[in-house]
Amino acid sequence: EYAQYHVLEFIYSRSSYQKLIFTGGSCARIFFGLNRLSEDIDLDASEPIDKSKLAQDLVRHFKKDLQYKNIEMALKGQKEKIYLKLPVLFNLGLAQRGESEKLYVKVEIDKPLSKKFAPQLTPVAQGRFSFFVRHYDEGTLMAGKIIAIIKRVFAKGKGDEVAFKGRDYYDLLWYMQKEAAPNQEYLHEALGLSNNQEIWSKLDERVAAVKIAYLKEDIENLFDNKKFVDDFADNFKELYARYKEKYTI
Repeated sequence: EYAQYHVLEFIYSRSSYQKLIFTGGSCARIFFGLNRLSEDIDLDASEPIDKSKLAQDLVRHFKKDLQYKNIEMALKGQKEKIYLKLPVLFNLGLAQRGESEKLYVKVEIDKPLSKKFAPQLTPVAQGRFSFFVRHYDEGTLMAGKIIAIIKRVFAKGKGDEVAFKGRDYYDLLWYMQKEAAPNQEYLHEALGLSNNQEIWSKLDERVAAVKIAYLKEDIENLFDNKKFVDDFADNFKELYARYKEKYTI
């Protein structure tokens, strides 16, 4: 999280990057209290951005301004995801000899799924950090999570048998437990669906297809308490059905 704050402070202190919109799990954690680890910094860009230049600027910032010379960087995939690698885990006592000492911060930039949003500008004052961040409101973040569950193309494991990200479903239930209201216009435009009943029907299908073992496997590293992970996974579908009753369909 400390490394993420360094990245966010750099981005939102530079005029060329200030229009980027913070989204995803890390945004939900920092501004709305999502209670799980989030490894990535997800950003939306309404205008084209040179990701290679941003990556080089971040490396220069760590090396020159923060005097951290050991940082490594890689750009991967068609979307040019930025991976920052910081070999700090031994010094922090978070890795043993023989284990990787690298802390990874991934920065992923995409286009907004819809124009039906109004980003907020909110101050961050945490320890030595003080800066403003442009981000989505809670309803738009929840809508983005629903869209990811319904539309995400994802596969891993032998024979690509795992076709979902467990953390998406954890986050969905976290929003539903709070009775958060998703941004309806954002949902309808991004999914091309005209009413809420269609959206809930799609969600019901996805939830029914979730395999509990794979759900548990994806979220177990995001929490310190293994029993909490086991209990959540074992009760996931019952919780979804109960929380869904709070919503008007």
